[in-house]
Amino acid sequence: MAPDLEAWITTFTGQKVNPLNLRVADICIDDIAHQQALINRFVGCTIRPITLAQHSVYVSRLLDGTGWEMEGLFHDAPEAYLGDVTKWLKRTETMRAFREADDRAWGIICKALGLREGGNPDVNPLVRRADDLMVRFESMRMISNPEHLFRVNTHPRPTAAEIAEVGAWRPWTWQTAEQAFWDRYHQLGGTVLPVPRSRSHKAPYRPKLGACKPVTAVVR
Repeated sequence: MAPDLEAWITTFTGQKVNPLNLRVADICIDDIAHQQALINRFVGCTIRPITLAQHSVYVSRLLDGTGWEMEGLFHDAPEAYLGDVTKWLKRTETMRAFREADDRAWGIICKALGLREGGNPDVNPLVRRADDLMVRFESMRMISNPEHLFRVNTHPRPTAAEIAEVGAWRPWTWQTAEQAFWDRYHQLGGTVLPVPRSRSHKAPYRPKLGACKPVTAVVR
């Protein structure tokens, strides 16, 4: 019997999806919020865990007043399905197929959530600036030797003004990060509510399977 070579994952809400070929019906904010809250930045090479969800909330906050706040919140949403890969690895020729999958996932997520594809930090200078500032700030705070990054001309050590712009910051627990992601989403006008979840001892925080319906409404 030939091996099953289909790429797939089982999401937090119990869906079987192909992260290399996502469909609009696969996209669920519960999966994005929860999975980003459990994925560490910098492939875990930090003094303490920094979650993708926390990073996304801070990027969104840095975009206040620009009109790109919601796209900032979801700018790393493809990584909820594909996993986090550092940009210095992702940019290599070896990772071309991964970059293409990331771009496809972003397009599908935008279509599902009513976001603008132009919010991708690869093409949007405002989102890129907020994302890069958080990369530099998080490195300064939580990387053992951030000088490797700061020697890169495009990623200098944050200035005093930039540090003040980020504001109060400390690594959040995954629970805090997930709740903050939902709070920010609703603050920005998002109307989707989390699916009901069990908090029993045997199945902590488990969603009711099948409760996440496809999201087709524009969030703004």
